[in-house]
Amino acid sequence: MPFFLTTLDSFSTTQGVNQQDDAFSTSVRNAFLRLSSNPRVFWGLLTAAAIAFVAAMGSIIYNENRTENSQRALFDAQRKNTPVPAPSGSPAAEAVAPFDAEALGKVATQHSGTIAGFQAAMVVAKHYLEAGNSTEAIRFYELASRSAKESVEKGAVYFGWGVALENARQFDQAALQFERAVNTGEPAFKGLALLGWARSKVQTQDTKKAKEVYERIARELPNTADAQTAEMEKSKLGS
Repeated sequence: MPFFLTTLDSFSTTQGVNQQDDAFSTSVRNAFLRLSSNPRVFWGLLTAAAIAFVAAMGSIIYNENRTENSQRALFDAQRKNTPVPAPSGSPAAEAVAPFDAEALGKVATQHSGTIAGFQAAMVVAKHYLEAGNSTEAIRFYELASRSAKESVEKGAVYFGWGVALENARQFDQAALQFERAVNTGEPAFKGLALLGWARSKVQTQDTKKAKEVYERIARELPNTADAQTAEMEKSKLGS
């Protein structure tokens, strides 16, 4: 009897104290007996299993290396943006290094799909948004969306993306991103995203939808600053 069948029998005897094998053990032993009677099939399956195992281990190692490389690249890029101590006797407490959007942008592009790539894309997108460069902000928010996994990450991406699109006067697309931010269910972005959604609908002349969104804010976020803003903005649209 092949070694693996002997092992199965020994295991069954030890565990069952010479009792009859259960149905599962019997099925497993019968399957191995059928395979042992056809060596070509047995070794073919064994080879396939070995190949699958090696491929799986290779994938794990690749992903670990990719994560490590992306984190190292992000660290190097961030180091270029770290404030540098001012010379002795300088009236300034510190001399801030110029923001290196190019270095962080490379991390975001080359390591898309990783945590480091997401973080870099969000930093660069925010930088361009605050600098008034909506085109580049939109590009990096879109890039960040490819790496966002958690709902809070998606909420941050969609909201920022919506603001950038709104600034670029792409109101249809802005409304879509604000709606996506709301649909993540993240409370941190809900009020502001709803307001952005309503504003975008006003700009596209969809007054009916804008009123519905403003009413939703008042209903779902009562007694908040966002609800007060919604009531005020809705009143400007008339009855």
